[in-house]
Amino acid sequence: MSEKLNLVTTDFNTRALEIATDLSSIGSLDHGGRTGEDWTRARARYIRELYEILTTPADPPREP
Repeated sequence: MSEKLNLVTTDFNTRALEIATDLSSIGSLDHGGRTGEDWTRARARYIRELYEILTTPADPPREP
């Protein structure tokens, strides 16, 4: 998940949805198969990435 995206609207929406889904999964009772410190680190990583995506300015549209 550490790869950077070119923040084209569809990429942004798709990645934000993937992260939100992962957050939902990781917060469920089974914690996505993770436990303890591993679960906490995974959750923090998803939150950091989502924050980065939401706060990084989008590149201006490219000319075709």
